[in-house]
Amino acid sequence: MIEHRDAPPQHSTSAENREIRLDRARDEAALASMACMVSELGTAAPEQFAAADGIAAEHRSVAARWISELIAAGFLSDDASQWRITPPSRGDVDALWSQALDLTADQPTGTALTQFFASCWRHLPELLAGEITVHSLLFDGDDITAEIYQSNTASQHVNAETASAVRRRCLQILDEARTPAILEIGAGVGGTTDIILDAVDDLPLTYHFTDIGHAFTHEALSRCAGRSGFTSGVLDINAPLSELQAQLPGLVGDIDIVIAANVMHNARNVQSALSAITELVRTDAEFALIETGTEHLPLLISMRFLMSPPPPGPGIGGDRAETGRILLTAHEWSQALEATGWTVLEVWPGPGSDHPIARYDQHMWHTRRRQEPAQ
Repeated sequence: MIEHRDAPPQHSTSAENREIRLDRARDEAALASMACMVSELGTAAPEQFAAADGIAAEHRSVAARWISELIAAGFLSDDASQWRITPPSRGDVDALWSQALDLTADQPTGTALTQFFASCWRHLPELLAGEITVHSLLFDGDDITAEIYQSNTASQHVNAETASAVRRRCLQILDEARTPAILEIGAGVGGTTDIILDAVDDLPLTYHFTDIGHAFTHEALSRCAGRSGFTSGVLDINAPLSELQAQLPGLVGDIDIVIAANVMHNARNVQSALSAITELVRTDAEFALIETGTEHLPLLISMRFLMSPPPPGPGIGGDRAETGRILLTAHEWSQALEATGWTVLEVWPGPGSDHPIARYDQHMWHTRRRQEPAQ
């Protein structure tokens, strides 16, 4: 039985209303950014935009997604052959981003992320052409990555729920007279790591922080050097099982808890990657997965440039090359987990939730490894 647990209904607050206005303003500005770029590249017809000379081959799927969004928003005809709404000028788009930034004034969060989106807008020609990368804009300041992965409202709530689930499981393991062993996959800048470590700071445990690159693992080891039981290392979710096992010496079969926050959508084959995790952990292991089920409009002009659809393949998410999407829907994640040996105990926030963060479509799946393989 899947539990969909949410906090009691909450009345709208002025802070929440400000966030909603900011979300809408950023959506409007992002959509206008796409429309302006499609118009500026000057193809004979908008439907030819994805094949325009100014777009690098690796970003053609991004351009195709823009066309789909512009059709859905009514900017373009259904066949993308003509404009139904006059595309905005650069000045119009600049004004929309300025209006969005105005909404962040005197707010604890929102400014850095909105500035990042606006910077991506200003550099869209170079991003599309592959002349610069989003990394150069993203890591311009720690406050940007903090807002993406930790301090934004959705991440605050989801990370807190994840930390609570991890602590509860650690206490259960300690009651069994064992020391909990935690593995975090794709931990990156540590936005989720820090929240979890704070939640279990008083407990004896081991915590293995992993990412695909040495830069993040070295930085984490330096930052967390004073924490007993903390280690770090490289782990590539797209590697064969034998390589994954080699990357986790002394840990395979003894891992109690796995955490993967906003990383599993990068798997070339989602089901294969989820199945591989079951081969690395204890038979009673738990897995906390954090993912977003919607590719929000501002991400399509920013973080989307860091992602490429995987090649066509079988199973859930295998059609992403065809659709141009990167993220699985929340329902697809539940299906993929259940199909790969994980019993979903809880989804938070659950489907149809009236929690204030439900509009972001970011969730935490609390799962447990099944004793018998899925049929």
